[in-house]
Amino acid sequence: LTDVSRITVIGEPDEVRAAVRAWIGQAVAWHDPGLLGVALAAPGLEDDAWSWLKWLPHNDIPGSIDGVGPARYLAEGIAELRSLLAPALDDRAAFGSDGDPAVRHLLIVVDGVDSAAEIDPDALVPRAGLDGVTIVHLRTEEPHREQYSDPERPILRVVGGGIERWQTGGWQPYVDTAATLPETAARPRAPPPPPPGPAPRRARP
Repeated sequence: LTDVSRITVIGEPDEVRAAVRAWIGQAVAWHDPGLLGVALAAPGLEDDAWSWLKWLPHNDIPGSIDGVGPARYLAEGIAELRSLLAPALDDRAAFGSDGDPAVRHLLIVVDGVDSAAEIDPDALVPRAGLDGVTIVHLRTEEPHREQYSDPERPILRVVGGGIERWQTGGWQPYVDTAATLPETAARPRAPPPPPPGPAPRRARP
């Protein structure tokens, strides 16, 4: 994550979201919440696609409490999320500079596949990027044919069960089989009921 400032992911919405959910799942499995924070801007926060994020400790805003517990980096729009992230973003150096290696890395997901005109990640983080911040932007718009292929800002397409990467002039195979996390697998599950206790002993007559 430290080598890229933005990952753009396009494709059929359900396939794109399933792939990004898998990436998030892998990231939080391997990184402590003190090292990695996960934030989301999406119109449907309570939809099955993303509602599970609120249960991740990586989504908590350090030292901030709301009415039901730790406040979370969850918002329906860029302006609201930018306000939540302000304390964590305002003092960061530009991407590629020698920033503080101890600063918590932020993985910010911007789901714009259903409202691309309303959700613009450039309003969240400067286009050049910030140190310790990676944006994953989900959208539907294909890159322009002359779009430069930037290794720090890769453009990926989820298609046919795999992933292609944009190279200047066209798409090239990148991953044969994309990891995915279905909505049903991402939902939190209720704990199993406790085992039954011993049957009561009947008193002797």
